[in-house]
Amino acid sequence: MGLDVVLLTDVDTTNEPTGEDVVAAVDAITDGGAAQLVDFVGSDVTTAYASDLLRAGGDHHVVGYGGHIHVPAQVLISNEVAYRGTIVGRYTELQELMALVAMDAVTLRSERFGFGAITTSPPGSRPGR
Repeated sequence: MGLDVVLLTDVDTTNEPTGEDVVAAVDAITDGGAAQLVDFVGSDVTTAYASDLLRAGGDHHVVGYGGHIHVPAQVLISNEVAYRGTIVGRYTELQELMALVAMDAVTLRSERFGFGAITTSPPGSRPGR
């Protein structure tokens, strides 16, 4: 799964972190930075953008993993931004999602991988995708 799957949702815009000026693109569509940034990749490339993409008081939600977050403490303090990590979200968010599924308001997409694939990245979840 990649940007093509994301575009099947109600997402208005996606950005390819290696192919465009992401900071300028996000600044243009948010009028000064994102209040909430959900990073489904979590690579060094995507986490490095976060402090430049967020407006003051914004939150960077890291769902994907594989990278590191290197942000000077002064940036966190002066911009009052927060970094949050989650694999599946909060329990209340899971409850809300299940309620939406029960109402047929969302379409779930999943992939199944054999046990032997446990040591490899599933297609579409590799850093940069």
